[in-house]
Amino acid sequence: MSNIYRINKAGIYGIGHYGVFETRIMIGQPDTCGSIKLTPEKLKEVLDCLHIDWEDGGFINDLLNGQMVSITTDDDGYFISIGDPYGNKVVMLP
Repeated sequence: MSNIYRINKAGIYGIGHYGVFETRIMIGQPDTCGSIKLTPEKLKEVLDCLHIDWEDGGFINDLLNGQMVSITTDDDGYFISIGDPYGNKVVMLP
């Protein structure tokens, strides 16, 4: 099933207890209802898929905040892909 969501926040998320950082995108309709963890390679694919101009650089939250995306879920409601809201391109999630 595919639905349109808004990216509410994006950036590096740190978990001090484990001493780890990950790139995370918070999505919702409009309230946040889920998050997607991305590797740097997947983040690049998402930026390109959404036709985000990041040639000259930018903070991930500034580039993605407010963007509308298509999210596909499996039968259990887990996110399996993210793409442009028109269904032209998608990035499969790990």
